[in-house]
Amino acid sequence: MFIHQAIREVVQKVNHTGQNISFLSSYLLLITTWSIIFILLAAFTEGWLAPWDTRPFRPPEGTWERTVNDFFEGSPGSLLPASLIVTMSLASYLYGKVKKQSDGVNLTWVFAILNLLFIILIVPLSAWARQLPYKWLPLMKTIYLKENGRL
Repeated sequence: MFIHQAIREVVQKVNHTGQNISFLSSYLLLITTWSIIFILLAAFTEGWLAPWDTRPFRPPEGTWERTVNDFFEGSPGSLLPASLIVTMSLASYLYGKVKKQSDGVNLTWVFAILNLLFIILIVPLSAWARQLPYKWLPLMKTIYLKENGRL
């Protein structure tokens, strides 16, 4: 009986250690993915919402295009979309943890995996999003056509 009890205690300790490793690794992955998302979105914001920062000329001061460009070209505007998205994700995660009221390891893994999926998808989709200013802004479309010899 003594050996059986000793084996049971070892198995319980191994299970407990495995749960701790899973718990810590899920949180580490979640925090890492939130950090990567923040960095990527902050970097992409300037390209998406400040399209004239790399052009030889800019729209005239006082136009809405210039105002938007200038706001998103530097801080705090360039960090705003990344901050909002990561904060909304964090709030959703915390709401789920409070609502579920359990250890939340599965919820943590789900969020971490969804964040990884977002990171994988945002990179190729950013190339598509980079073209949006050319479609929305007439001045940018003219510049794009001139630069590519189509006008």
